[in-house]
Amino acid sequence: MASYNREREGTTNDDFELDGHSIYGSSRLGENQMNIQLFSKVSGSVIPLDTLSLDSMAYMAGYKNYELTNHLGNVLSTVNERKLPLDNDADTYIDAYAADITSQTDYYPYGMKKMGRLLNPTDYKFGFNGKEIDDEVKGARNTINFEYRVYDPRLGRFFSTDLLTFNYPFWSPYEFAGNDPIRFVDILGLGPGDRIAFARKLLGTKYEQQTDKDLRTKISVAAMAYMDCSELICRILADDEFTSEVEVKSTYELIKYLPKIGWSEIKGEPRSGDIIVWPGHTALIESYNKNAKKQYNVLHATRYPKEPPYTKNEVTAESYDQGYYDGKKAKIYRPDNDKPDRGQANGEGMFLPKWTPYDYQNGPVPIGPMAMFNSGQVIGANNGPSGGGGNSPRVTIEKMEPIRPHEVQVE
Repeated sequence: MASYNREREGTTNDDFELDGHSIYGSSRLGENQMNIQLFSKVSGSVIPLDTLSLDSMAYMAGYKNYELTNHLGNVLSTVNERKLPLDNDADTYIDAYAADITSQTDYYPYGMKKMGRLLNPTDYKFGFNGKEIDDEVKGARNTINFEYRVYDPRLGRFFSTDLLTFNYPFWSPYEFAGNDPIRFVDILGLGPGDRIAFARKLLGTKYEQQTDKDLRTKISVAAMAYMDCSELICRILADDEFTSEVEVKSTYELIKYLPKIGWSEIKGEPRSGDIIVWPGHTALIESYNKNAKKQYNVLHATRYPKEPPYTKNEVTAESYDQGYYDGKKAKIYRPDNDKPDRGQANGEGMFLPKWTPYDYQNGPVPIGPMAMFNSGQVIGANNGPSGGGGNSPRVTIEKMEPIRPHEVQVE
């Protein structure tokens, strides 16, 4: 991708330059800012490209800027290909070399630049989340182009509404990265990244093996009040659009079903977003640390011990080592063609709001995706542990206090 610059002064001067072009490997590495004049009209005369000096095409060090980024893609610094000699003891011999830092920017969580922690911030056109900056509208680093929408990092909001607003009525149409910019990014301005977010929004949902199909597949107060491990994975697959709807599969069936929808068993190191499964249990891998006894950090629905009182009885985040899964003869599956983050269509993060209605017999009942309810509204739902049929206690949302901008707990 190249960028061009045109400067016009009346009818006499008209200059057109190649401002620079991006340097790519598997992703963008930086930019070559060579500033080559392609067209010039001075006092009515046109200078053809082939008559321009060959010096303008010669290699000169210092024009290539390479990005130093963090996990969010934020461009923190840029360095060029020059190395600066250092003579630390003034003996006229070079002792070491230092990088030639051409720009540096520190950011607040939503992308606003930190004043006093900048170095030539306008010299490089990419910044927060690796997106292109437009300095002409609201000053340096105050307008960011996310391709589908334009973003103001000072407000933490887009200027226009989300094109997918009707799929996400529980979000503000102007919100950015699920209001969690430390962990997630907004790809193209269409939604937050990684599919793990969908599972994390269900943390705290009570564990129960339900048999009623509607309770395992629908999005309602009753359906989302309880969940087992395979239902959690089936909901993740549907949210990520690997299936057109939430399927009803046991862990035994998932082992045969995953390859049919484009997931292959892998033998190497697991990655975030992989599914681990064996007959009897399944989980989503959130992260893997090979240096800590090959530790798996997983998100799953679990209950233990077998008899009450239970130590765990919910969708939760836990860690297990390689030996545990080896003993279970667990298999790890990964998509053959994973979707790009936006996240993976509906997924990753639907960032569905988490609500906790109050069950007067059993106390707070964490649930995941559900409709918006007004404070004080009474909900009648068939959400008993048996999984269908009988009427459950009436549930009342008495008040709402925000835990995070996209999570609300009702006490």
